[in-house]
Amino acid sequence: TSVNLVPAADVSPTPDDQAQCAKGGIPRMGDTPAQLKACLDLGLPMTAGAGARYILRDADGAPKGDAELDVQWEHWSAVSDYKVVVDGQVLGAIDLNESIIRHGMKDSFSIRAGGSYALMKTAMVRGGIAFDTKSVRDDWERADLDGAQRITFAAGGSYKLNSTKFDLGLGYVHEGSRSVGNGCNPSSAAQG
Repeated sequence: TSVNLVPAADVSPTPDDQAQCAKGGIPRMGDTPAQLKACLDLGLPMTAGAGARYILRDADGAPKGDAELDVQWEHWSAVSDYKVVVDGQVLGAIDLNESIIRHGMKDSFSIRAGGSYALMKTAMVRGGIAFDTKSVRDDWERADLDGAQRITFAAGGSYKLNSTKFDLGLGYVHEGSRSVGNGCNPSSAAQG
């Protein structure tokens, strides 16, 4: 992702032939501030999942209900750090260093179970529960990325009249409270 930034007075855009992020930084002209191009390199985790479903049938073989169980793994530790590159130079000669934003993430797992059951030909109930493990340790909890553990509950039902169907669903996610600490960098605290 590329964005435009307005730099401090002694920072100017990198010439297009030396740009690492994106060409098109606008140099300072009189009282007009320069604009720098910046890129954010981040990724989504690789995932793997498996699931099983059982269908309950009535005497005629028509589906009467079902139950499903799914598990998933997310490889957050491989995409934990974000890299920021700004095409800018200090005093027109010294390139700005890239920045690494660390998130201290770890792999996470989730399990989901749910099902439905027909009370009669015109009415059905549904329900489910899900549990997701946290993808960050407590000392790496942040406000910019949600890595908290959570439990999700859902329930619903439907009722069908001749040509009209009514559906109602409710859900609740319990995540608990989050604390981002006092602004101390956990990596420097761990080293000190």
